[in-house]
Amino acid sequence: LLAGPEASSDERVAIINQYARLFVAQLDTEECVRHAMGPGRYAWVQAVGGDCSVNGCDLSAGDGAACGSEAELQVVGRGAEGGEVLVFDLN
Repeated sequence: LLAGPEASSDERVAIINQYARLFVAQLDTEECVRHAMGPGRYAWVQAVGGDCSVNGCDLSAGDGAACGSEAELQVVGRGAEGGEVLVFDLN
């Protein structure tokens, strides 16, 4: 978690005045992270470097994907060096 509306005592995050959370992940090739989406939540996934896939959709650096009505996001590093992504979990 990079930013959110609040932080617990064990997290160092930027506080934003929105009910949104911003996550960052740097993934090696075939490394996978999962993010559970709550009811009524949406996500924007931005590939900032390398290559990755989001729920089977391939993204390269600079690409973005809007995700709605997904119960979970599965982000996987692709290509020779994997990828880096930002995941915006939005209300």
